[in-house]
Amino acid sequence: MKRKGFTLIEVLVAFTIMTLGIIPILRIFFSSICTTQYINNRLEAQLYIEGEKEEMQKRINQMNINEYEKSKVKKEKPFFYSDIHLKRLSEFNNLYKLNIAVSWKERKKKVVIRRTFYLRKRL
Repeated sequence: MKRKGFTLIEVLVAFTIMTLGIIPILRIFFSSICTTQYINNRLEAQLYIEGEKEEMQKRINQMNINEYEKSKVKKEKPFFYSDIHLKRLSEFNNLYKLNIAVSWKERKKKVVIRRTFYLRKRL
């Protein structure tokens, strides 16, 4: 008498092979999600830095600033912390040094982007 169907061992072996094939695909999927989130956070930080640079250039052009410091916490997602330091380098040619640092937490690790700009008062 012939039986049609699969034995329990055949089903378990097929399930194990299928699971071993799916696990790497899931790892790649979740890794790409984390990478995309990191890239989005980095892009937002760079846009924030550019905006702060433009704001400081406007302040320099409008008034006579010697030094300026600001620490700021952005409470939206991602949770940014920024430090801004502006220092006048020369009285003669109105040259300023602007340091901006932006940091946030990414998978239990702190990520920091630092940029230095040299700005000149436009007459």
